[in-house]
Amino acid sequence: MTDNTLTIRQPDDFHVHLRNGDMLEEVIRYTALVFGRALVMPNLRPNPVLNGQDAMDYLRQILAACRKMECEGCKALMTIQITADTTPLMIRTAKMLGVVAAKFYPKHGTTNSDNGLASVLDIPDEVLLAMREVGMVLCVHAEKPGAFILDREKLCVGDMITLVRERPAPKVVWEHISSRDAYDVVRHGPDKLFATIA
Repeated sequence: MTDNTLTIRQPDDFHVHLRNGDMLEEVIRYTALVFGRALVMPNLRPNPVLNGQDAMDYLRQILAACRKMECEGCKALMTIQITADTTPLMIRTAKMLGVVAAKFYPKHGTTNSDNGLASVLDIPDEVLLAMREVGMVLCVHAEKPGAFILDREKLCVGDMITLVRERPAPKVVWEHISSRDAYDVVRHGPDKLFATIA
């Protein structure tokens, strides 16, 4: 008989929206109570985190909020948002500053995604290659805005398969999957494709 026990000493949160201002102070307090590390999403209002300097400015806000709320035990892992203006140099610079991931949002697909791209396949090869070269993860919010809510993820399956099989993608995390279709792609996809589950 084998022991099927899994002990999580301290979990990590690989998708947290800390926001900014007063909301940041509240959310970081609860995040730090539970988690050791938190992957911080970049879609802030009014100014999203688009490059390494933005990420460092945001990290300073997070650390100040942690000190104020006396909850300095959680390490913030920073991300930047991919837009049509993202360049390989921006990726390399962000990575040198400590940013660990870049986030794709579909245009108008979620909060503060007006500057997103129409499709994950619109990310230029040179940006994907730069991410791969420096070891930066691509986090993908995969849904088709405007489609019936329960079909939005399923309609991205083809794009996700193309991204990981035919494009020079780095490690990819398909975020907050909630359908069998997405699960099957990740389960049977290449080793560089991962997922978080909603």
